[in-house]
Amino acid sequence: MTQGRTMTVEKRRTVTGYQVKLPLFEGPLDLLLFLIHKDQIDIYDIPIARITAEYLEYLKLMRLLQLDVAADFLVMAATLMSLKSRMLLPQPDKTDDSFPEDPRQELVNRLLEYRLFKTAAQTLGEKEQQSTLLYARPGEPEWAEQEAEQDLIDVSLFELIDAFKNIVEKESLAESHQVELDEYTVKERFDHILTILHSRKKVPFIDLIRSDSRNTAMVVTFLALLELMRAQLVSVKQQRAFGQIWIYIKSVARDYHHPFQNSS
Repeated sequence: MTQGRTMTVEKRRTVTGYQVKLPLFEGPLDLLLFLIHKDQIDIYDIPIARITAEYLEYLKLMRLLQLDVAADFLVMAATLMSLKSRMLLPQPDKTDDSFPEDPRQELVNRLLEYRLFKTAAQTLGEKEQQSTLLYARPGEPEWAEQEAEQDLIDVSLFELIDAFKNIVEKESLAESHQVELDEYTVKERFDHILTILHSRKKVPFIDLIRSDSRNTAMVVTFLALLELMRAQLVSVKQQRAFGQIWIYIKSVARDYHHPFQNSS
């Protein structure tokens, strides 16, 4: 982000006055795997300086969006910066046939192991989801788009943040002094998104975010969408990695208990 954009986001932070708690979303290893996949990087030869810079950029964006960044993310940031420093140090001279240990190896092993378990968990989840389609649950309406939705893949938090970042950067952003202090609230946008989805059942992510292109509204709409995901009232899907993102309403949304009703 440019300095001007960063200042604008800071303004939005004071306007929204809201922090999203995300206990169900991904952790730092997921962010690293996302960056590796996004940049088509060889996981066995990670360019630490480049990955560290991108990781810190996303971490900064998450904080500016007032996402509840867990301590694990900060620990990983420190780990990456330490690896970056070690990679810059001169390598010892080779005195025998042994090779010096690559400082990145421990991180690579963690990523490979985590990816293995994550893939296994996703496979089991897909099988469970397929089994639920064999028998209709009593009282659960069948959406017309249900079959098509099952052919799509889930969107991760970082893919969603990346898509939001791209939308914001492509918009003709107003300067910070033009930010209107309309009291957009997450609750209002939460209800607004549900109203749209009840009538349309699904909506493109880009259309949802750009439905009101004012700076504050885009951020609050994004935060409201994360709350809807956390409440498991919507699903976020795409046909292929980094493809168009769609927001689907879940059938349970008709009887939801508003998460803001009991908030202080």
